[in-house]
Amino acid sequence: MKKILATAMLFVVTAVGVFAESKNGYVERYKDVEYYDFDFNVEISEQGVAKASWNSYPKGKGFMYYKLMYSTKYANPVYPDLGAKYVGVNITDLGNSFHLESWDTHYFRLCTITDEDYGVKGRYCSSTRKEEVESNGKTYEKKENSYVSSNSNISSELQNKVEERITSFIQSLKDKGYSDDKIVTVIDSVLTRLEKYKEDTRYTAIVTYMQKLLEEYRSEYKDELDIFDDIFGEY
Repeated sequence: MKKILATAMLFVVTAVGVFAESKNGYVERYKDVEYYDFDFNVEISEQGVAKASWNSYPKGKGFMYYKLMYSTKYANPVYPDLGAKYVGVNITDLGNSFHLESWDTHYFRLCTITDEDYGVKGRYCSSTRKEEVESNGKTYEKKENSYVSSNSNISSELQNKVEERITSFIQSLKDKGYSDDKIVTVIDSVLTRLEKYKEDTRYTAIVTYMQKLLEEYRSEYKDELDIFDDIFGEY
C-alpha cells in the first residue's frame, strides 16, 4: 500500500508544470498547459475596444474560473505566469471587452483553470490570437478602470460608486506603504471574500463588477517576472 501511495504522489509531482505562491505563502501547483478548443474569438473596434468571446467549458470537470490573457510582449500569455485581464468566475461568463492601451501587436488567449486531484490546478488554454493594430497616426488612450462589461446589469451611477469605492480602497493600501506583493495578496483575499455575496441575487451584478475592477488593479501590481524569483534567488 505504501508503495502504491508513493507512486501516486510521484505522479502528481511530476505532472505539475508550474508553482505559484498565493496568499498566506501557500504554493499553488499547476499542470502544464493543455490545448482546448474554446472557439475563441477577438474583434477590435475602431475605438480600440477588444471584444473577446468563447464557448463554455464542459461542466463537471473541476471548473474554477476563466482567465482572459492579454499581452503586447509575450506571444503565448498564460496564467499564472502573467496576470489575467479578466476573470470569469461563472462557467456562463463567455465574453468580456476592454480598451487597448495603444496600437501595437496584441496577443489574446483564453485559459480555464480547473481543480484537479491532490489540489493541483489544471490549465486548459486556447491557441493565441494575434492581432495587429495599425496606428494611423493615433494611439488609443489608456482609461482608468477600463473594463467594458458586455453583461453589466448595474446603472452607470452605481458603477461610478463602485469605482470610487475600489479606487479609495486601493489608495488606502498604498497610503499604508504596502508593497506591490502585499497589495496583490490583499486583493486576492478580498476577491475570495466577495464570492459568498454573489449567491444573493441582490448583489450578484455589483460583486461581479467589483471583481472585474479588482482584477484589473491586480494585473497592474502583479510583477510578470515574480514566477522566476525562486530560480534567481538561489544565487
